[in-house]
Amino acid sequence: TSTLESEVFKPLILLLLDPEQLPIPTAQIQKALDVLESWLVRRMLVRASTSSYTQIAAELITQVRKSERDQAGDTIEAFFRNQSVVSRYWPDDDELRSELRGLLAYTRLRRGRLRMVLEAIEDHRRGWKGATEGLGGQRVPRGKYAIEHVMPRKWIAHWPLGSMKMEAERDQAVHRLGNLTLLTGRLNGKISNGPWSGKRAALKEHDVLKLNMDLLDAGGELWNEDSIRRRTDELIRSVSEIWPVPAGHK
Repeated sequence: TSTLESEVFKPLILLLLDPEQLPIPTAQIQKALDVLESWLVRRMLVRASTSSYTQIAAELITQVRKSERDQAGDTIEAFFRNQSVVSRYWPDDDELRSELRGLLAYTRLRRGRLRMVLEAIEDHRRGWKGATEGLGGQRVPRGKYAIEHVMPRKWIAHWPLGSMKMEAERDQAVHRLGNLTLLTGRLNGKISNGPWSGKRAALKEHDVLKLNMDLLDAGGELWNEDSIRRRTDELIRSVSEIWPVPAGHK
């Protein structure tokens, strides 16, 4: 709740878990939480307004109270699906993809929120799907890794431009989602501004995150703007699977 500043929804969670009322089936509680989280994260990623959140939380409580408790998750999903105004809508996959492809994620998202997204993608790579536990049985530790630029912000010393590339384009590309990953502080300090060949070798030898194993597969011998574009699309697909919307939602 602190990362997304979603404190206003705590009374709704307490209502769902209220031991003095009829118990809500576990599947419906999980659905309610998943829907709320998807709505919050997607709106955060497209940088939508939070101005109506207090009012929305109050309306959700009213909706749950006047509906069947054993259908609370369905009630909350229907509520968000039916919102269409700017301050309330649930961003769909097309908007999420369009926004994240161009978003300078490192400069436009708060570090805690960006780290949360990368941590969730790492868990997703480990096989965690909603309430389904990954086969490895362990999530990535929260808040323990540094956010690293694969192509560094100070790229000019070791990352020559291709003949058709422009410095301004690269200065933007380095901040996009596909150029970001998680590293331990020690490894980050060792390879931060070095060339791709050195980073690739160090990651292969020392790193254990699935996020970076996939990065090595995607990068090959060259890491450039095209690599960043492809990996951005791959991470967007993961984001849309981690925080889904109902089939056909627009």
